[in-house]
Amino acid sequence: MTIGPFLLFCITYIFYLLGDFSFPVGEMAIPFYFIIGTGLLIILFVRNQKVCLSVLRTALKTKQGKLLLYFSLWAVLTIIVSLFQGTFKLGSFFSNFIGNFFNSFLFPVLLACILITQIKINRKLKMFLFITAMTILVIGMIELIALTFNIGFIKDTINMLVNRTAIARDLGKVVFGALENPRIHSLFREPGEYAGFLVVSSPLFFYLGNLKEKLFKNTFIDTFLKKTMILLWIFNLMKTQSPINIVFIGIILAGWAILNIKYIIKHLLHIKYFIALCISLILLISLTAYSIVKQELFVQRIVTALTNISSVDAIVENEPSLATRICTHEAQIRMGLHYPVFGVGYANMNSVWGQYIFNLPHALTPEVYKYALDGKQMGGSAFIWKIFAETGIPGVILLYAFWISLFLKARKIAGKSSDKEFIEAFNYSLLIYLIYSWYLMLAPVFMVYCGILLGIICKNKRKKLIIIKKAE
Repeated sequence: MTIGPFLLFCITYIFYLLGDFSFPVGEMAIPFYFIIGTGLLIILFVRNQKVCLSVLRTALKTKQGKLLLYFSLWAVLTIIVSLFQGTFKLGSFFSNFIGNFFNSFLFPVLLACILITQIKINRKLKMFLFITAMTILVIGMIELIALTFNIGFIKDTINMLVNRTAIARDLGKVVFGALENPRIHSLFREPGEYAGFLVVSSPLFFYLGNLKEKLFKNTFIDTFLKKTMILLWIFNLMKTQSPINIVFIGIILAGWAILNIKYIIKHLLHIKYFIALCISLILLISLTAYSIVKQELFVQRIVTALTNISSVDAIVENEPSLATRICTHEAQIRMGLHYPVFGVGYANMNSVWGQYIFNLPHALTPEVYKYALDGKQMGGSAFIWKIFAETGIPGVILLYAFWISLFLKARKIAGKSSDKEFIEAFNYSLLIYLIYSWYLMLAPVFMVYCGILLGIICKNKRKKLIIIKKAE
């Protein structure tokens, strides 16, 4: 049996979703996607070197491919400079540059780009994405039941797929919230990470949930499953109890409503859309009211954060989880301001991490204090602040230029494509990630989204080149 590009894409997508599914090597936890991603790239080049090189050459003829190359070269240059400015750290180079830059950033983009150029955007691909998305949501619901009723074997099974922290720290997966008020993680390390995934991927979930094309033969089953997906998405997000993600999705929805007010008013004239809106509002209001009455954790945390927003010291005392992130981001920003051109070198943050944390002009949480003593940057770092601290202002400019250019070009292609809604789903996910990058960590699955868009751009570029050659 030959493993074709479609199956390879499915394997790629699944393992990059399972970002914390790991195996132990000494005291380290190595994610399986490190091995799978590298292995699949090697297999692709060995099996069909001409196709892979052709895709890469086409990518380098695009503005987006060039910007990705420039950012990659700049990241390498910052490491070279760090050798001379005394911020290079060998251990971090292997664990962070090889692991983070290649396996979590560059390889997901390249793999998805190469594979998407080899497969069709058809019902089979949409069915795969639908089943994958639904599986994540269903696992979240199963986990909620297991946490509520303390069903050990279900919790242990899910823990096996989210074991990176357990291996690295010799701990089990932490249950966030009391048994009477559990927070779900699904296939992600923490509730906040799962919520971030649901927020960034919301255009994809809503695209699949409102897909006009039938995925299942039975009309009732097809409609039922699609609408159930949207309801599960809402419920899963609420049960992560992640305050900032729930607030952020509210801002996104409000922004979308303002930009599409004419579209909304037009559709409200149709009774079925009006009824659907009323039902959705009733469900949302009911969920919110239930959360407030039950004094759910995320409601308390939102109130606490808002009432203490003027003082970092007050946030440290009353909302330590948020305070740890604030301390982490602030230290990275100060680091970037101190090394504005080259940063401390990609992957070298740990070489100076402690001194920046200890010099913060306010109280520290016990968690971030411990990280500083250990000399390990942890505590929910956003990818963009890491890039600022480690590659300076030029690195930030190049990375944002790549993302923005990718979004604008994909948007232009979508307007003329028969796959418009498919492209827009991933493109708006990229836009949300771009806007939300000040808070979100690097997740390899988001870089897969970038790779899919880059692959679509390459497809479009190759079609134009073929047309030009035929004309000549």
